[in-house]
Amino acid sequence: MPLRIGEKTIGFLCTGEVLLQKPRPPQLARVAKQLREWGLGTRIEEFKTALLQSRVLTPKHYESIVRLLKIFAEHLCLVANQIAPKRPFRAAEHDPRAAIHRRE
Repeated sequence: MPLRIGEKTIGFLCTGEVLLQKPRPPQLARVAKQLREWGLGTRIEEFKTALLQSRVLTPKHYESIVRLLKIFAEHLCLVANQIAPKRPFRAAEHDPRAAIHRRE
């Protein structure tokens, strides 16, 4: 989900790694094949273990998480737009070290 101040995108909120179904042997075989092609054949078991330990969610549960994340992102943007300075932010104006250089 994008985070925006005005029209400018300042960041994103993302979900973590999840699966919508438990990996099956044909899927694991495709992963192993791709890893070999990428030169990572020695790490196949490590990747399989990680994949099998990934969280499995129902599509409805995942959609609910994404919906909640969207609401949170919209709220962050709303608050950010309320407190954001109306003129462009200049780090030097807010950096105490920069104030020393301005006085010199």
